Amino acid sequence: MNAVTAHLVELMSEASGFDEQDIMGKGRQRPLPACRWMIGAVLVKRGYSSAIAAREIGLDHATLLYGRKALRGMTRRGRWGIEIDIMEKFNTLLDREA
Repeated sequence: MNAVTAHLVELMSEASGFDEQDIMGKGRQRPLPACRWMIGAVLVKRGYSSAIAAREIGLDHATLLYGRKALRGMTRRGRWGIEIDIMEKFNTLLDREA
């Protein structure tokens, strides 16, 4: 994991309240996969290819593509409430750095 990814994992830990090891682990309990997808989406936005971003966070390329698509389709009315809360906190932390 490079320094950029490590920093994003730290921010995600702060935003979600989950331990960094849990975020980067293989757990599939909600909302951990969405946390990894959010980190991957930021990496892609920062210029990483989807394949390299997925590798950085320990995902398969197709899983990251699926996750990014799922993130775009999240709504509060659906089952994504906690993930949206985490995404908003994560984005706030990212905006503070810009």
